[in-house]
This record gives sequence, C-alpha cells and structure tokens, in this order.
Amino acid sequence: MDRERTGILLAFLLLGVGMVTATVYPTVESLPYTCTYEGTACTATSDVTSGICRTLTFSTVDGNIVAQVCHKDGGRYEVYRQAFPGGDFQVCVDEGCVNEVRGYDSFEADPLGSDEGGYVYLDPSTFSESCTFNGVACEKLSDTTAGTCRTILYNVDEDADEDIATLVCHKGDSRYEFYRVFAPEGDLYATLGIGFVDELKGYDSFTVSEPVTPPPPPPPVCSGNSVDEIDATCDGNITSDTFDGSCRSISCDSGAGQLNVLACDKPDGQSQYFEMYRQSYSGEPVTICLDGTCLDGDLRGFARSEPYCTV
Repeated sequence: MDRERTGILLAFLLLGVGMVTATVYPTVESLPYTCTYEGTACTATSDVTSGICRTLTFSTVDGNIVAQVCHKDGGRYEVYRQAFPGGDFQVCVDEGCVNEVRGYDSFEADPLGSDEGGYVYLDPSTFSESCTFNGVACEKLSDTTAGTCRTILYNVDEDADEDIATLVCHKGDSRYEFYRVFAPEGDLYATLGIGFVDELKGYDSFTVSEPVTPPPPPPPVCSGNSVDEIDATCDGNITSDTFDGSCRSISCDSGAGQLNVLACDKPDGQSQYFEMYRQSYSGEPVTICLDGTCLDGDLRGFARSEPYCTV
C-alpha cells in the first residue's frame, strides 16, 4: 500500500476515536404520533422505517399528508413535513409537530432505562461483510477493529497491488456509518451489516435497534455441481429462468413487485460454489432463493452459496 493511501486510511480511522455508547434512546419506530386534518383525525396508511428515519403517510378526503421523523445524534429528533393537500392539518411525532405553516420541528427525547429496549450498541466486528470487484470476490488482506471502528482491506489484483479499503464506525447511538476509503476504478460492491458502498456510492449509514443473533448457516447445496441444477423459488411467480452455460438469469413477479437476479458458478470454469447478484427490482420487496441462498429487492443485493456438495 502506498504512502498516500496509508495516510487516507489513518485519517478515516481518527474519525472514530473516542466514540462510546453511554445512553439508550427510543427508536424512531417506537415514537407515538397523532394527525388531524380540518379538525378530524387522519387515518395512517403507511408507516415505514429505513435506517434512522421513519416516514408516515396519512389519508384525508383531499389527499395524502406525508411526514418524516429522523433520529439525530444523542437524544435529538427532527420532524419534516413532506407533502400535504392544502388544508389545516397537524402531525405530531412525540413532541415535534408540523402543520400547513410549519414544515420543520425538533425535540429532545428522554433516555431509556437499560431494560427498556431502544438503540443499542453492537461491536462492529460482529457484522457480516462481503466484497466483489468486477464480478469477482475480493481477497481479504486484513480485518481490524479498534475501539468502535472496523477497517477491512481487500486486494483485487496481487500483481497490480490494487487495494480496496472500507471502514465502519459506530456513531454514538445505534447508528453506524460505512465508508469506501479507497478503491481502483471498476465495478465494486462491498457490504457490511445492512450497509453497502460501490463505485458510485462512497457512504452509507444504518442502525441496529436490538441485538441480533446471527442465523445458522444455510445447509450445503447438494443439488448438483452447477447453479442450473438447483431449484429456484420466490415469493411470487417465476416469469423467466434461463441459463447460458455459466450464469443463470431469474425473474420473479409477486404482483406488487418485480426482481431480476443473476447467479453464476464460481470460480469461473471450476463450479465450486455460486454467487447471486441483484440486477434490477421495482415495487415492493421480492425475494428469490436458490436452495438456502437468497436475494431480495430491498436491502440485500449480493449473496454467495455454500460450497457445492460432493454426492
């Protein structure tokens, strides 16, 4: 690794020094809310939490009201008015309220007791990780956790000394930030926890609201020695399933969403396992599985199978 990249990596590491978890605060999805429109209570039609933000949609006779609440550092929360039909209304999330005049508010929430749930800290070393570069799995050179930050270094071409570095740091509540520190030009997809970065996206953030016990590993794939010999399932109807000799393209339509994935035998020409890549999706999340290896149209865009069985 050259001196310039070493300096960049050290600078990112310094961002995480000294961050500790001392207080637990309510999750955004646990905050109470109210809505009135022209003096009448609204009906909530959607309540979606993504990361540290929660989006609420309410139905009225004149159209939808949309408000969002986001958890900031410490116990501060911010409420935003996203859309409204034009009449007199008020949406309150806990102590923060927006209306037809006021489009923003903020409030401070009281800490929770240690036994009341809420945002909790998980050691970054417990998160699963993956990396592919130009469709090929990266070679992990090092994986180091220091304090509340974890740095992973990958090599993608040992002859060219081309490295990839990613960094994840805990940010004071249950929020984690994931960075692409450096990478060569090419198609990159690196994940950690439920965060991902690629050649275009250099930053992601996510939260964990309760300790998660990792699921047991899926059983080995024993259906054969090629990805085309494994049964495909999805939570809808498989509309297309083709194989070109090394890669298999599968499409699923659930009625509310569509997903297309590509599954390829790896390493090329040896067929020891397969990798799945999300190609496109729309609408509501859809999941496609090949035996115990699954991808969905929401958070998980890459998966690798267990080694093929010898049967």
